[in-house]
Amino acid sequence: MIEYTTQEVVRYLIEYNGMTIEEAMEQFYLSWTFEKLNDIETGLYLEGSAYIYEMLKREQRKKTEIESVFKGIDGTYVKRTFDFSLKDKEIDDSLSEISKTMDNCTTVKLVNYYPEYRKNVNKNAETIATKIM
Repeated sequence: MIEYTTQEVVRYLIEYNGMTIEEAMEQFYLSWTFEKLNDIETGLYLEGSAYIYEMLKREQRKKTEIESVFKGIDGTYVKRTFDFSLKDKEIDDSLSEISKTMDNCTTVKLVNYYPEYRKNVNKNAETIATKIM
């Protein structure tokens, strides 16, 4: 069952996302969804391949990259970069010093955000700040 579901999900990735077979296999085999599919205790292997594919798509949307540049206590500018995702067990948010002076800035990037959502979402700073808070 797991092998058939895996083949079908890889086929969906190729068909709907225009991936090569190598890209599709790598993306699925390295996913949290594949890990859970192979964990017999979850019972996911009993679900259909379309359900597993939709689960993978939800997983792919669940990664956020954060980059923040700000003036440190000692007056030097520093950058903190980290990701949130289902796969990450911990966050490495160490600081790195940057050489140029710049304004404080934080960038939040939603990775694999579907194009049909991206074009319709309100990106103004006030809306985003309100949603985050």
